[in-house]
Formats: sequence, C-alpha cells, structure tokens
Amino acid sequence: MKQILFPESKSIPDVSVSMDAGLDPHSQRTERTDADPDIYDEEIKPLQKWSMTLLLVTYFWILALLQWISVQEQASNTLATYIISIFGNLSSSPALSQAAYIVSGVIDIPLSKIIDIWGLDIGFLIMTFLNTLGLLMVAVCKNIATYAAAKILYQVGFHGITYVITVFIAELTDKKHRGIVLSITTLHSIAGSFAGAAYAQRFETDSTFRWAFAVLLIVGFVLCLPVWLVIRYHRKKAWKQVSSSERPPPNRRPWFDAVKGFCVQIDMIGVILFCSGLTLFFIPWTLAAKQENGWTSASILVMIVLGFFLLVALTIWERVFTPKSFLPFHCLRNRNILGTCILSFAMSLSNYCWDPYFRAYLQIVHAQSIANSGYIANIHWDGIAVGSILAGLLLLYTPHYKPMSLAALVLSALGSGLMIKFRHSYTNIGYVVMCQVFMAIGAGVLNITEYIALMDSKADQSTAFLFALSVMSSKIGIVIGQSISGGIWTNLLPGELYRRLPEDLKPKAKRFADSIYAVLHYHVGSVEREAIDEAYSAIQRLLTISGTSMLAFAFVGVFIWRRS
Repeated sequence: MKQILFPESKSIPDVSVSMDAGLDPHSQRTERTDADPDIYDEEIKPLQKWSMTLLLVTYFWILALLQWISVQEQASNTLATYIISIFGNLSSSPALSQAAYIVSGVIDIPLSKIIDIWGLDIGFLIMTFLNTLGLLMVAVCKNIATYAAAKILYQVGFHGITYVITVFIAELTDKKHRGIVLSITTLHSIAGSFAGAAYAQRFETDSTFRWAFAVLLIVGFVLCLPVWLVIRYHRKKAWKQVSSSERPPPNRRPWFDAVKGFCVQIDMIGVILFCSGLTLFFIPWTLAAKQENGWTSASILVMIVLGFFLLVALTIWERVFTPKSFLPFHCLRNRNILGTCILSFAMSLSNYCWDPYFRAYLQIVHAQSIANSGYIANIHWDGIAVGSILAGLLLLYTPHYKPMSLAALVLSALGSGLMIKFRHSYTNIGYVVMCQVFMAIGAGVLNITEYIALMDSKADQSTAFLFALSVMSSKIGIVIGQSISGGIWTNLLPGELYRRLPEDLKPKAKRFADSIYAVLHYHVGSVEREAIDEAYSAIQRLLTISGTSMLAFAFVGVFIWRRS
C-alpha cells in the first residue's frame, strides 16, 4: 500500500505552489508579484516518508469521512422532497438546487487556486466551515428562502471536502495505481446510499428533518477535524524541513493589496458574472409556470434577458479585460481536456433531465417507501462505486481507457433508453432497478477514465485545476438538466393531471403537482391515485426521452480524446 501511495520512482508533487509559477507543481518561484497573496504563500518540499501506522490511520479516517459525507448527501436528497413539500413548492425543487449546483461547480476553479497558493489544509478548512454552517441553517430554517441559501452552503461545503480529498489522493499516487486508488475512494457510496435512505426514513417517521441535519452537522465536524489536523501537521512539518536559503522572502504588503491580488488571481468578477448569469438565465425555466402570466410575466422575461446579457458580458470580460481568466479557453485546445469537459457535461445533463423528480416518481407511481425509493435512486452511487473499481482493475492491465469508455457509454445508453419503456405503474420495479444498474456501472467506469484522460493530457496545469475544470463542466450540465426537467414538470404536469383526474378533483391538479403529501393521501388502486399515476408516468416518459437523447454529446466527447 505504501508503495502504491508513495512510489519511490518519483517525488510526491506538492500542490502548494504560487500562481505565477504557472500552476506547475514542480516549478520554483523566485520572486513575488503584486498579484500574489501573502498568506501562507510558501513553497513546500513534499514529505518523502510517512510512518506506516500514520499512513493507514489517515487513509482509513479519510474513508470514514467520505462515508459520512455520502450519508449526508443521500439523506439530504431524500429529505428534500419532504422539506420542500412542507413549504408547498415541490414543483420548484430543481430551481432550489440549481443555484447550489452552479456555485458548487464554479467554486472548484477558485478552490483549486486556493489549494495551489495556500495549501490543501486551508481549502479543506474553508469547505468544512461552509458545510457546517449550511447544515446548521437547515436545522433552524423556517421558510423556503433560508432552506435554499442553506442548501447552497452545505452542498458547496461537502462537495468541496470531497474535491480536496480527491486531489490529495491523486497527487500522492503514481500513474499506474491512480485509477484503482481513486476507485477505492468511491466505495463509501455503497453503504452511504443504504444508510442515508434509512437515516432519512427514521428521522422523517420518528422525529423531524431538523434533528436529522443537526446530527449530520455534529458527526461531520467531528470527522473533519482530525483529517484537517493531519494535513496541517504534515504541511508544517514539511515547511520546517525547508532550509532558510530555499524559503521565499516574506511578503509584507498591506492586507488590502493581498486581498486585491487574490481576487485578481481567482478572477472574482468573472466568477460573479458566471454564477449570476447562469442562475438568472436557467431558473426561470422552472419558475415560469408558477407565475400568473407564465412565460409572458415581466419578472421571468427580465431574469432571462438579464442572465443572457450577463453571460455575454462574461465572454467579453474573459476575452478582453481580465488579467487572469478563470475560464481556461486555452486549455480547451487540448483534445483530452475538451473531450472530458464535453463528456462530464453530457453525462450530468442526461442524468439530471429526470433525476430531480425520480424519488417522488418512485413513491407515487411505484408506491415505494421513503427508504426504498432512496435505495433505488441511490443505485446510481452504488453502481458508480462498482464501475469505478472495475475500471481501476482494468487500468492495471491495460492503458487503453478510450475503448473502455465507449463500452461504458453504450451500457449507460441502454439503461437510459429502457427507462422510457419501464416507466408505468404496472411495470415490475425490478426492471427499473435493472436500468439504474446499467446506467450506474457505465457512469462509474467513466468516472475513472475521465480523470485518467485529464492526467494523460500533458497539459501545463495542476491536478487540482484539471479536476476543477471537469467538475465545473459537470455542474453546468446538472443545471441545464434540472432546467429541462423543471420546465417539463412545472409546465406540463398540472395539465396532465387536470385531463386525467375525476371532475371533482380537477381543481386540485396544481396541488397534486406541488406536494407529495397531497398525492399519498389517496390509496394505491383508487380511481384518483390511478389517474395521478398515469399523469406522472406520462411526464416521466418525456423526462427519460430527454435524458437519453443528451447522451449523444457524451459519445462526441470520448471520440475527441486522443488514442489512449
């Protein structure tokens, strides 16, 4: 294990490098510029040796943390349907998640630069703080606005924690074993998917969602603290090993100049334009149907137009004015990087064309419990773990990841296509599970091969930055996918319900689209419930057709890769 994580053939690259070193882990900075932050901006030589005991304890503690992060993610996703229903806004579920996905996707680029400048320990600490604050806000929220803000914070936080750990492991592993080691870190999702669903069921039945999030907060913080202490301890120990002559001179610039320099490095204006532009442009797709005048509503039109112009302004800013672009247009000339970004975007776009309402669909159309619907929905994460292990093992014997990726895409497309057929309430739930397994295993293989393709790109960028680029592409795909699903659901489901419901229930069509509690009030097999099931099945058909068609872009992304 020590040989795999710390190969003797090369030194461990350190990600704490200066920004003017071109984000090259092996470069040495000799002078500072005005854009350099002066806090913890240190060139640290990598530790060449860890004790086996500390290595094993650190690695398994990281796995324990990832396990709990998985429980948090699955439990929060399962409980979201009920939290939003309490506020009577189930149909707006994607809109509440879109801002969170946009920010969590974009934040990886600045986070990668924080890691490159200040170190993994600072990045990990910031993400832990955001996760803790977000969970606390959910536990005490009293309206949908507070819940939406909290969702952004905790989703950015736990995603950032996972991202930092992934970079940490990838940087410490040699190329041959990188696939299998990264795949091992996905195993937590198997137990997490079952534990998270059961956790949500127990608190929803016997307590409240507030206590569920309070427990997530406490245990998560306890698990994060030792991991941060280990990363911090070894960073300081490595710094002490650097001789005085090799240390960079201290930067004593005023704090205002330091903050200004950091904002320049992460292109703060570009980040704000990107987040606000995407949010304003895509959220109205879900909200339009809830407005009195629909798509002709002034607020909807203003949001779409303003979002469009902000995205245009972002393009002009990034191409003409910014001294340090956070959108790496030059990197997209590299075939592996461009192909991976397209692949990550397309896979997330396809999945989230139907995923936001999948748990509600399972509980209503297939009459599954909270726990069972969580288990089925979380097959995606279980399959990713299995597919990742499979890909990691295959990469030990063959470097040809491109054919492997094409085979995985075919399997995912098969599962997604079959979902169109097996959407009805009279379909055995086992067929739905089968489709999920096909899609998940394919996604798991691609989860590893896209990382390998990035690190095989030979680009002059740090591992943290390349991974951040892939994640950002994935999050953009999620946002657009949620916009498509939200637009279909909110604009078409009330009409489908109105056509199928008995005359006395037609006025409640909008209520049935907005609250799972209102639907579950009617027993399975009743005339009312069958009408509702048919309406939900009709919408699920449109959602799965949309998702399947988007996989065409994924094939394009893999074909763009260089021959492996």
